[in-house]
Amino acid sequence: MNRTGLANGLQVAGVRQSSAIFVTVLTLVCTSSLWGQAIVQKGPVLGTGRVTGAYAVLFDGDRPVVDGWACERGDRTSIVVRLYVDHPPDATPKGTLIATTQADMWNEPAVSGLCEDQLGRHRFRFFPSSSFLPKGRERKFYVEAVPAPGPIPKFSGSYTSLSMHPRVFTTSEELEELARRINKPDSYSAKRFKQQAAKVAGDLASPNDWSAVYTGCNASLIQYAFSYEPQDNHVDQTLHSLLGLGPGVKAPAGAAVFASRLALYAALVKAGAAPPAGAPDSTQAAAVAKKILLAWSERGFRDGQGHSLASSSQFCNTEGKWDDGLGAAIGLAIGRGVHYSVHAQDLLMYLGALNKPEIEQLNTMHAALFELLRNNLNDEFDRRHQFGCDMYGNNQRVGHLAALLAVARLLDDKRRFEAALFGQDSAIPVRLPWTLVFDAAIYGEGDTPHSCYPNTGPDRASSHPFFSTAEAAPGEMNDRFRNMGPGQGLGYTMGTLERVFDAAEILRNAGYDSYGYHGVHNQSIEIAIQYYACYAKGAGFYKIVTPENSRACPDAEQYYGNLVHEVDRELLIGAYRFPRNAAITSLEDGARTAAFSATFGLDSILFGKWRD
Repeated sequence: MNRTGLANGLQVAGVRQSSAIFVTVLTLVCTSSLWGQAIVQKGPVLGTGRVTGAYAVLFDGDRPVVDGWACERGDRTSIVVRLYVDHPPDATPKGTLIATTQADMWNEPAVSGLCEDQLGRHRFRFFPSSSFLPKGRERKFYVEAVPAPGPIPKFSGSYTSLSMHPRVFTTSEELEELARRINKPDSYSAKRFKQQAAKVAGDLASPNDWSAVYTGCNASLIQYAFSYEPQDNHVDQTLHSLLGLGPGVKAPAGAAVFASRLALYAALVKAGAAPPAGAPDSTQAAAVAKKILLAWSERGFRDGQGHSLASSSQFCNTEGKWDDGLGAAIGLAIGRGVHYSVHAQDLLMYLGALNKPEIEQLNTMHAALFELLRNNLNDEFDRRHQFGCDMYGNNQRVGHLAALLAVARLLDDKRRFEAALFGQDSAIPVRLPWTLVFDAAIYGEGDTPHSCYPNTGPDRASSHPFFSTAEAAPGEMNDRFRNMGPGQGLGYTMGTLERVFDAAEILRNAGYDSYGYHGVHNQSIEIAIQYYACYAKGAGFYKIVTPENSRACPDAEQYYGNLVHEVDRELLIGAYRFPRNAAITSLEDGARTAAFSATFGLDSILFGKWRD
């Protein structure tokens, strides 16, 4: 790629009287004669101030690229950069925001000199869709830089070591308190425990071979065998063949989720919950959970050559070849299952079901997975974070970080824990710590949507596979832009919010005030669940959002045509943790009913985190 003129001292500063500090104007006339040529255009200096920067627009083949740098002189903090089309962001009509990122890529010495920062990360790069540059049409692009609002707040509290198990997502005291609620006749917890016992009975009767594990480089197959239960026939047949299973035997499906559910059932019985009539034997449930974990610790998480997985380069696609685009799939495929394997081990240790060598074996596996996930997270940040608008707070990153926190807490490793939480340990670098990911996962006051996935139409009904309104309301989740079907816009956001709750439970048990925490723009978990409660109230659980039933919700246009999917489970724990918030607690009755039939209603990690 031609990078002519990017480090030659061009300065673009600004005078806008708002949070936006500099605006750069670019005019492109995309004709067939220009297409394929590198285009470099200098931006005019629009004013003075501490913010400075430069950009160039080029073509890498037929792909437009906006490449540049921006900083606030003398400040190492990376600043936010936004790309608009047609009009400035403060004009009437307002320009269309098409991408947001951070100027946080490593820069060269010339830029460091201009930024008065010798160790800075001030470069940025946008890859706007070629659909924004129709041939023969003149368009204006506006680049806006916004200084960082200040340091990310610290969590109140400090790490508290705990020698006893369980200690990750729950404690023995909480299990005993839930058991007492379960033993109250006709209580909600009693009914849900009966439902759980029936599910466990079905689990134990299933024809899946739980001693089998997938060893290979395909992240997708690891995901379905270890991390995620639902499988299509193709995945099941592929795993069945690869594992050499006989007729009538099914491949493992979501083994970590399965083990977690069995271990929780056994742990609740130990804590004093009376099994309903005909319930399965808790000892058998614990034994199968143990078999699953030991099998994966002995033979799982290996690449195609049998080497333990430790880096992104060991993964491959369906053809068995290294796929540079896999990236986040590793954190998604393995990270979402590590929550459950940690939960299962934590509960099995509470049950006394593991001997010392088995504990050491499982600890070794989880410590190795911590390093794999950490390395992958850093690799993604270093190699792909030019797509910063979707790098920080999507469901993959949230799950990734929650898994790191879970492993560190399981091992009672304060140093690993604080590295994942704050990212300030040079010996255990975590480029995207939880505080940064949290800040991007939930929109706060005055936030602008992350828009790296441009709309293809004017509204959700016509824009696929992505749609995003120009505004975002406080409490909305980053993953809101997904629009392949009516279940995605709220389904993905609730999946992300669930992992935020998972992390909050870990942090709470480790000594931090996770539920009282507010980010840079005052975003919080309470604000998030309160925002989505509006749709449960307006449209109803598992109903379609329409202008007629949800117009009162801020930024409701974002969700028209969406199913109010999985909001019930998040409302239950929301009411449990925020009992004084009437906007949340007023919907508990409906949420309790809906959760009975929810697809993931028996999720073991948040099971019992509700009020009776």
